Amino acid sequence: MKELLLKRRSNKRNQKGLLFDEIDKDGSTKDKQVIADKLNMLETLMFEFLRLLHEENRLSLLAMVAYSYKEDVDLEKWLFRYAQNNQTYLADQRKNFIYMKKDFERLIKHGRG
Repeated sequence: MKELLLKRRSNKRNQKGLLFDEIDKDGSTKDKQVIADKLNMLETLMFEFLRLLHEENRLSLLAMVAYSYKEDVDLEKWLFRYAQNNQTYLADQRKNFIYMKKDFERLIKHGRG
């Protein structure tokens, strides 16, 4: 998950339009506002990924892990992309799994999995 956050951090902008590494370009890294801005951005990134790991979504994620294992395809790239593009999940875990599986299969079919 740390790797996913680092990748996401490199291209995600905060509410001021700055990338993570640009936040301190005009101030000291000891500046309280710089520290607060960086912590806010990291918190936002963590919540983006943790929402997919919410307990109600656990069964469909477990099914995706089993499916990727069966198909012998790495899930990391898909999970990163899926978390970026999906803000919610379906409460019906069967329907959610089917939706996620179709998205995963599209990624594999286009050679990006």
